[in-house]
Amino acid sequence: MRGGFQTVARIPYPATAPKYHAVASEVATMALLLSSGLPIPKVYGYSPTLDNVAETEYILMEFVKGIKLSDIWLDLGEQAIISVLRQLTQLKSEIMSISFPAGGSFYYAHDLRRWSGGWASAKE
Repeated sequence: MRGGFQTVARIPYPATAPKYHAVASEVATMALLLSSGLPIPKVYGYSPTLDNVAETEYILMEFVKGIKLSDIWLDLGEQAIISVLRQLTQLKSEIMSISFPAGGSFYYAHDLRRWSGGWASAKE
């Protein structure tokens, strides 16, 4: 884009059902993790419905530069692997330390209100 701005457009897998809930919950969960100080890409926009210009559910999020771990994993030495595993363990520990009042998925209230008439039809 202009000025070198980059973004990632994420769309759900075709087999994901119901897509509305998957997209809405993923966005709300990412916001919770980001607000907890975890390194999560920012969400610039999203639509859990087909009612948009793209005619598909989507999430537009921050592009994070870097190298995929899977591309270098086999070339890493023992100390580097230990370092990566420690970092992943720390992140998992931070995620698991977030307390929740109940089990289930997270949603923004406006996404639940938007879908309130479709719960019965959402059970695919």
